Amino acid sequence: MHISGADPPFASALLASYHASPSGDAFIVMDAAGIVRAWSRACEVLLGWSAEEAAGQSISVIFTPEDRDRKIDLYELEVARTKGHAEDDRWHVRRDDSRVWVTGTMTAVRAEDGSLLGFVKVMRDRTDLRTKIEHLEQERDTLQERLQRAQLFLHTLGHELRNPLAPLSMAVHLMGTRETAPASAQAIQVIQRQIAVLKGLADDLMDLARRTTTASSWRWSPCTCSSCCPMRCRTCSPMRSPRASRCWRCSRRGRSRCRPTAAG
Repeated sequence: MHISGADPPFASALLASYHASPSGDAFIVMDAAGIVRAWSRACEVLLGWSAEEAAGQSISVIFTPEDRDRKIDLYELEVARTKGHAEDDRWHVRRDDSRVWVTGTMTAVRAEDGSLLGFVKVMRDRTDLRTKIEHLEQERDTLQERLQRAQLFLHTLGHELRNPLAPLSMAVHLMGTRETAPASAQAIQVIQRQIAVLKGLADDLMDLARRTTTASSWRWSPCTCSSCCPMRCRTCSPMRSPRASRCWRCSRRGRSRCRPTAAG
């Protein structure tokens, strides 16, 4: 190896020590055919083969069987040959058939005349990072499944809540055509308004179940009953004292829900 600089002997000694170190980045030296010619001490620790055992073997030996079936090993060599380097982020196989997640690059080394001399593959063990990523992906999938179940529950609840409202509305309508007493008419109006509130609640549940990425902003805002939804908030009997309300508003659909609070 040709070393240039202010102190070539020091640089050569440092590189030799780095090559012999069991820690740090592992690297493999290959010829133009992808046959292993040199194997650093860190590579022995990472992959399990000694330098003597690895020498003369194809680089394909460290690729998983599924990657070899897909010819990923040959593809990586070809990319490095044509583009100068190929990035490597995948599972590799150790000597004991266990797997290690490796990130690194394979670089083509050429002579001054441009002819291909071989390849150098530099690798770093990032199994810990890959394990964390897979754990987060599993948590994401679990949360997505829970969300789907919640949406199904809300959809079913809204549907089941809406089913009995149609016959109730019809029954109240028939009662209204037969009852003429003022007290009965007032009670029927209260029931009709409550049915309307339940219908709106069922619709909101159905909308919430269908909502995925559509933005809806909900907020509490103080208001008076008459200013926001006078029809729905007249359920309070005239014989009772007026009460202030807070309304649950959906800015996307413009709906309101009033809940009575203590008058302040």
